[in-house]
Amino acid sequence: MTESNLWHSWDPHPWKHPWLTRKNLMRMKKFSREVLAEEREKTKGQLTNNMRFAFCCNLANSNYLRAKPLRKRGLKIDLHLHPQDFNFMSHPGWEDYLMAIDGDAEKIFQDKPLVSPPDVYQEKLSDNFSLSDTPISERYFLRYSDILEFEPWMYAPKTLKALNEADAVLVTQHTYFGYLSRAKYLVSQTGGDIWFEASRNDELGQLQRLGFSRARMFLTSNPWSYAHARRFGFNNLVYLPQILDDDEYSPGRGESRKSWQESIGGEFFVLSTSRFDHAYKGSHIGLKGFSDFSKKFPECRLVLVRWGENQDELDILLREYGLEGKVLFLPLSGKALLRDYLRSADAMLDQFVLGYFGATGLEAMASGLPLIGRIERDQYDSVCETGAPPILNASDSDQVTLHLSRLFTNGSFRWDLSKKVRNWFLANHGSTRWGPDYEAVLAATSKSIPIDFSKSPLKEELSEEEKEYHRLGKEKAPKTLTYSI
Repeated sequence: MTESNLWHSWDPHPWKHPWLTRKNLMRMKKFSREVLAEEREKTKGQLTNNMRFAFCCNLANSNYLRAKPLRKRGLKIDLHLHPQDFNFMSHPGWEDYLMAIDGDAEKIFQDKPLVSPPDVYQEKLSDNFSLSDTPISERYFLRYSDILEFEPWMYAPKTLKALNEADAVLVTQHTYFGYLSRAKYLVSQTGGDIWFEASRNDELGQLQRLGFSRARMFLTSNPWSYAHARRFGFNNLVYLPQILDDDEYSPGRGESRKSWQESIGGEFFVLSTSRFDHAYKGSHIGLKGFSDFSKKFPECRLVLVRWGENQDELDILLREYGLEGKVLFLPLSGKALLRDYLRSADAMLDQFVLGYFGATGLEAMASGLPLIGRIERDQYDSVCETGAPPILNASDSDQVTLHLSRLFTNGSFRWDLSKKVRNWFLANHGSTRWGPDYEAVLAATSKSIPIDFSKSPLKEELSEEEKEYHRLGKEKAPKTLTYSI
């Protein structure tokens, strides 16, 4: 492809999309509530314990995090990993791993693989899918037109067949698995799948857009999904947020705190577990903010995990900011141990660029840990069940310093905020609150119950402002099929 047609379209900053007004987002909130109420009503009394659901792809355990609490509700859910995703952080065993990693994690888990929970599958790739060489029993469900157009993408026929045979499917990351399998399926987004891959103008981009658009429902957790929907012409979005297990991610007394004090001293611990990345996380902003804070309060400590695109700069920045002796580096640790870290800290530094929180921030709030980061407050206030999360908003180091100072010097404020973030999590992302909605949506999908999306605000024609925004966005598209902001 030439440079001019690498991209179907592009948005360099989806959080700035002109459609993301309070009015539009509130209308989507109302529409989503109506759809979910109808899903619950139409599936009332429908038994799901004799059904078999399938969740497909598991980037950073995004689907296993949903499956765990839903399995507790009695739902039978098979988890199908992408055949080529061997990253240990995408393995469900990582979520339950209660140890730190000393050395090369990839090599360690090659030698001694993570233990899989039940009903997790990762089928081998097909060496070369060929219509003529594949038995009818393994391809009867495929569309002949898809085979002709996308034959190279039929590289996981066993996974596609398993999805086709499930009662209903939820796909993330590689959404085309749902489309190609001809399953009754839902999709959700994890980040790059909707922003980067769906923006491409090649077969992968086309397939990703088909995966999103042909799903019965696109489960939305992040306001910027609506920005991408306007650019791609999707209208099947319904706000049904990512969930975490209420009990597993919860406040408590962490055991790691004592070892931190023995190792580096201190009485107030600020945790940062996100990857160290300037472009997408603004990690240098948090580091500088803590540096200025610690000059006033030298008894405070920063607890970091050394990983990410800019990790090689850490030692230089620590010297530059005068943080020697104030930073404790933790080894890369399984998520079960990370939950103890969350319970051991006094505050968490999230990201300071995109304006949206991800799994890191959500896990912190579930644990009752005060969170500092940049957030598009008006957008979240419009889409979330009880309004925007009580995140301490910061987009520069001075604001980080200010928030840390208040948390450290005002214990009652810190304890009150801890309760607020926990309560917000329960209402807006807790599995007890949203589990029934997931169950209803999966059950309704299994029965192919139609949804009337004609009333969705997303069906409205693009405004001239949006058209111009999309035009200017494509002009700023990367010159190669990689992207950065």
